[in-house]
Amino acid sequence: MTFQGLVTQFIQLINGSILPFLFTLAFILFLYGVMMYIFKYDDSKRREEGIKMMTYGIIGLAIMFSIWGLIAILTNFIDPNLGTPIPQFK
Repeated sequence: MTFQGLVTQFIQLINGSILPFLFTLAFILFLYGVMMYIFKYDDSKRREEGIKMMTYGIIGLAIMFSIWGLIAILTNFIDPNLGTPIPQFK
């Protein structure tokens, strides 16, 4: 196996398994923050925790989209015939 094939398999593993799981986890964290913010409207401490959860979820999603873009650039650099890697949610 060549180095190019090894890197391609590693990138496919990230796109096929790890990345969709992390996107889902960050989105669930964001939604949990929204629920805390909405349903705990009378408790200011819980509302602040909800805002923090929403913020962490958005930051996590932004970081993951950035990493996904870097992986797309790396994949295109190594093997232009692969196309843009899009995470597949199964």
